[in-house]
Amino acid sequence: MQLLKSLTVRPAHVVSPMRDILAWNDAETWLLFDFSDLPAEHRNFAWFVFCDPRAPLLLTDWEKVARSNVHRLRHAVAADPLNARGRRLLAELTAQSSRFATIWEEHDVRGPAAGSHGFLHPQAGRIDLDYTAHVIPGVHMLELVVLTADEGSLTHTALKQAVSER
Repeated sequence: MQLLKSLTVRPAHVVSPMRDILAWNDAETWLLFDFSDLPAEHRNFAWFVFCDPRAPLLLTDWEKVARSNVHRLRHAVAADPLNARGRRLLAELTAQSSRFATIWEEHDVRGPAAGSHGFLHPQAGRIDLDYTAHVIPGVHMLELVVLTADEGSLTHTALKQAVSER
């Protein structure tokens, strides 16, 4: 938690294998929204992408993010097929999103990754960030996902400005 909070200019969050958002920093709140506004069972990236109407408005590469979350969720379910949280989440996502069901049936499986995402921020406009998922050692297989921008870039400047206004 100390590391997460110390990343003041870098949006970051901790996520479980089932994509549950367990912790996040202020920069992540600025980038997306305060996840504590969601009921605990909906603090989940797969749920957010497929069920929250804000997702397609905030994520410029929604399809890429959607596929990534399905691939990661399939990876987690394959590793722990009897996980009750996973079964409930799959049932809810399949019932609420035909797009989720379609991508799920492709059977693509992927683990932690690095890449980039685009966001459309209400105040800052287009934000492009690189991300890396760092697996935290331990039995829970949690990941610390950190989003970064090159120093001096427009995105980095917007993040620094947001920090100074908080």
